[in-house]
Amino acid sequence: MSTPSSPNKPIREAIKARQREVARQTAEMKWVSGIEDLEQRPPAPTPLPPKPVKVVVPPQPDKRATQTVDYGARATQTLEIVRERASWTRRQLFTLLAALTLASLICVGASLIAAGDAFRGATPTLQPLPVVQANDVIARLRQVGVLLSAVQTVSVPNSIWTAQQETRFTAQQDADRGTFIVLSYSSANLAGADAFRASLDKTWHTWHVVQINNVLFLVAPDAAPKLTAQLESHLTSYLVAPYRWGLATATPTLIAVLS
Repeated sequence: MSTPSSPNKPIREAIKARQREVARQTAEMKWVSGIEDLEQRPPAPTPLPPKPVKVVVPPQPDKRATQTVDYGARATQTLEIVRERASWTRRQLFTLLAALTLASLICVGASLIAAGDAFRGATPTLQPLPVVQANDVIARLRQVGVLLSAVQTVSVPNSIWTAQQETRFTAQQDADRGTFIVLSYSSANLAGADAFRASLDKTWHTWHVVQINNVLFLVAPDAAPKLTAQLESHLTSYLVAPYRWGLATATPTLIAVLS
């Protein structure tokens, strides 16, 4: 028993045939269009050949033909070399002399330092000066032969001096004559303070004042210079020379007694 055919089958087959016909016509149209595009497209330009580059090479001179010998320039160069070597020699000589001079100075300096150390080692340590009284100074002057007169002890301290002892005396040698004062203090600082005040006092600023440690030695303005120098020499030999290296002891000088 056969199956009756569907009444729509001829229509579907006609639609499919129509679709195949449209696809074929579309393909033919694309192919024809591509051929027309190729025919209408302008041809690609032909590349131009590269231009030749011209290289100009300057002519090289013939060294054998153009080279000349300048004997004057060569002699000048030789002289300059000799002078340069001579300057090197002078520079080296100067350096050598400078080095020798520096070495000599170093040797001399080392010798002086060594000598100074040896001298300081040989020098005895300074001893402090003695602290003495006015009576001790008067006794020393008499011991070395100084004959004194009008010896007077003044009570101190007073309104003028802050000393511990004060002694006034007169001395004369031949025609030289003078009045002197010896003051002693407990310290050199106090003696210096009185010496400063005396330099400002209207009465004592004209007197010559000598300070030796804690002792003041005052010289009247009218005292003879030669006699003053002799008394100061005796005081130095008594209070300073035994305690300071290099000071000579003065030779005693006899001074006449005033009657």
